[in-house]
Amino acid sequence: MYIITDQERADFQKLTTAEQCDKFVEDFWERRNATPGSPENTFKQEHYRRSATRTSTLRATYPVGRRIAAEFISSAARRMSLNSIPAMP
Repeated sequence: MYIITDQERADFQKLTTAEQCDKFVEDFWERRNATPGSPENTFKQEHYRRSATRTSTLRATYPVGRRIAAEFISSAARRMSLNSIPAMP
């Protein structure tokens, strides 16, 4: 499930530097922050929690789950700069 809008995706694809991408990702999550300006973004935390749950469920449920999960993560990494997204706790 993608939470990025078509317009945001188009805007992101126009960026040319790592700094611009990092700023975009920061602003992307801030726009979704239930408490703007708060250092704790519960929307972002919940998104990553659900993503981790989906990935582990996929791996445990399907024999080819690991391959599918790896392909999904690889595909997502190509679309977004994951270097600026902190690791999940």
